[in-house]
Amino acid sequence: MLKDYGIHVHFQHYTEGSRETRTNYLLIEDTTDCTIAAESGVRLEEQELSDLLEKMDKIILPGDYLILSGDASNSPDPSIYNKILHAFRERRLKVFLDTSGKSLKECIQEGPYMIKPNLDELSTLAGYAVPNHDDSIIKAIRSLEPYKVEVIAVSLGGDGSIVRTGDGFYRIHPPKVDVHNTIGCGDCFLAGFVYGTANGYSTEDTLRIATAVSAATAESNISVGYDLSRAMELKSMVTIEKII
Repeated sequence: MLKDYGIHVHFQHYTEGSRETRTNYLLIEDTTDCTIAAESGVRLEEQELSDLLEKMDKIILPGDYLILSGDASNSPDPSIYNKILHAFRERRLKVFLDTSGKSLKECIQEGPYMIKPNLDELSTLAGYAVPNHDDSIIKAIRSLEPYKVEVIAVSLGGDGSIVRTGDGFYRIHPPKVDVHNTIGCGDCFLAGFVYGTANGYSTEDTLRIATAVSAATAESNISVGYDLSRAMELKSMVTIEKII
């Protein structure tokens, strides 16, 4: 499937043992409620982790974009993301980090290019419960300036996002859509942001495409993918204001 989209894959394949790929269940109700029941991921072994780092060392080039996404708690080393950032620091990668909990708190010390916390995760980073008010969120984002993160995108779900980039703060209002599925919306926002950044889009155009892709995903009844033509329609409906 990935190859059909022109994506070069470098999977690690292991045949020994009886471990199976986990199964996740997505429950979409007639209302806007959407629930995911996720099994625990396979516990990685030390050798598998070592093989991964060795493969990354061969593939990753200076200046590449690296996305670290998901929960790393199934690793024998919960600090694996932090170690990856440290190991490749000299290659000056643009690292887009989408994780939570201990991994997020540790990794921001390595100065990734972008983080994408929700309000709860922002509260954890700031060290206090951040109210869902624009001024309070901006204050919390500013408290993270010592970590030298270029882009901090705070996801507010259906209310859009507040994003701080190197040139200011932006309040993004998504288009109104019929929400069928919220699973993967954050991932699609990140993918859209990476796409815009990689193609030299302006800050506002990058935020616009990221938000439109996320909204198109919310409209979809499937848990993976979205209608690209619909995303392009929604792009013009995204409202962005530079607030600082």
